[in-house]
Amino acid sequence: MKYRKPSGGRPFAFLPMILAAVLFLPATAATQTRRSSKTRLSRDEQIEAALRKRTQKIQDQYCRDLVRVANWAALQGLKKDAGALVDRIRKINPGYSKLDAVVEKIEKAEEESDEGKNEKNGKSLLTRLKSADKKQGSELVKLATGCMKVGLFTRAFDMISHVLEISPDDSKARKILGFKKDIKTKEWISTWEYYQRKKNFLTKEGWFEKKKKKDFDKGLRPYKGKWLSAEREKSIRTRNEYAPYTVKSEHFEVQTNMGRERAWEFALKLEDFYTQFFRVFIGYYDQIAGAKLLFNRPDLKKMHLVILFPSHNDYLTHVKQEKGNDKLLRESAGFYSGSDRKSRFYWSKNEEETYRTFYHEVAHQLFAETKATRSSGSRGNNWVVEGIAVYIETWKKIEGSWVPGYELDGNRMKIAQRFLASNGNWSLQGFAHIDNEQFHKVNRGLNYCLAGALCHFFMHYNDEIYKEDFVRFLSAYYMGKVSNDSLPEFIKVEGGGGFNALEKQFKEYMATLGEKKPEAEEEPDDTLDE
Repeated sequence: MKYRKPSGGRPFAFLPMILAAVLFLPATAATQTRRSSKTRLSRDEQIEAALRKRTQKIQDQYCRDLVRVANWAALQGLKKDAGALVDRIRKINPGYSKLDAVVEKIEKAEEESDEGKNEKNGKSLLTRLKSADKKQGSELVKLATGCMKVGLFTRAFDMISHVLEISPDDSKARKILGFKKDIKTKEWISTWEYYQRKKNFLTKEGWFEKKKKKDFDKGLRPYKGKWLSAEREKSIRTRNEYAPYTVKSEHFEVQTNMGRERAWEFALKLEDFYTQFFRVFIGYYDQIAGAKLLFNRPDLKKMHLVILFPSHNDYLTHVKQEKGNDKLLRESAGFYSGSDRKSRFYWSKNEEETYRTFYHEVAHQLFAETKATRSSGSRGNNWVVEGIAVYIETWKKIEGSWVPGYELDGNRMKIAQRFLASNGNWSLQGFAHIDNEQFHKVNRGLNYCLAGALCHFFMHYNDEIYKEDFVRFLSAYYMGKVSNDSLPEFIKVEGGGGFNALEKQFKEYMATLGEKKPEAEEEPDDTLDE
């Protein structure tokens, strides 16, 4: 449930053999038998160090290739293009040693004034850049495949995604992420969309059957098996909660009285969030199931149903009609109900607040509906269900890329910081022992803030050393396998200390949250080259 803030694809051309390889690997970062924390961390560190080394090698080679192209562009009088390449290299490696020499060469170069030569050189420049991009893309695909073999599926997903940023037509990367090429348009599209296009056509209002295109073009829209004028449909749907506009995307069915176009727009937002959710929480599932959800995205037997109300009043009316006078629901900005498998929220005047709410509620929905769970069997640690949803509210999309945990200045994080700073006696173990009723009825708003902050800590502390163990803890909770004192059994502090050590680290983390710390240099090894 989203509590109001207190004031103040399908890569099965490759994936089966990759997954089979994982099954036969000896102890890896993802599959080894848990021994001591020190041993496990050492193995993880070796793999991470090797990954950094291989990645750095590929980036350095890419920079060298771009430097050669920039030098060539400067000699041909393409000063502006050469300067743009320098900016591109700086983004990859701000301290790249050969940049100063390139800049000096560009400054001395003379701008070519012959339009014919400029056009010819411009085409040659694009060819050279495409060659450099393709070369780096090929190396990253190889490295991503290596990451899959040691269970680093999230890292592999990110690498393949980066390949498509620099080389959108890379067929291997496209197929790994589940794309197919439309023969007519030559576009790379998802497998789901590929099959949708066979029988349907896409509009800004979603998908419609091709056989109904003439009706659609006339301004008619479907309603209970008939096609009415769009105006007539609007007069019915906008005033009747139980006859909403409905659109279906790959994984979601969205119902709203706000119009079909708004519903489709919202469905696309949900699909984008869906991909990021599985990227971060792949460890919530067993290794093979998680990899399939991230890469293969199998067809759902039941779609995830979400309901978007036009206003707070509409939402409150619905809550009263469907759930009675439940005080907690009336005070909420949205909620997910496992009994009817629906998440509900309303469109706030603050658009960012609306999306934070939907991240929160749909997170509850995905955790519950993508894996068989029996969370009622767990005892204690009831904070984790709302905590992980509050944490997800801190995710933000920056320049097209998701950044989990980005929003450090949110109201809830600040409330948690202030509380911990002025309440030194707060106990992590005591918080873990709070039962579900107490969590929601005694200091509920503060509990949400502390729970979200705790999840932020476990997901991001010290270069995310606790992240995978915490996601496994979350999975165990939903499977009904957690007790009051289970947390230190999953999150092991090197050197021991249990709850007390975790509490100390959490308080220190929150006290310094937002402060930038220098990264320590580390000499990597060649574990992934084996």
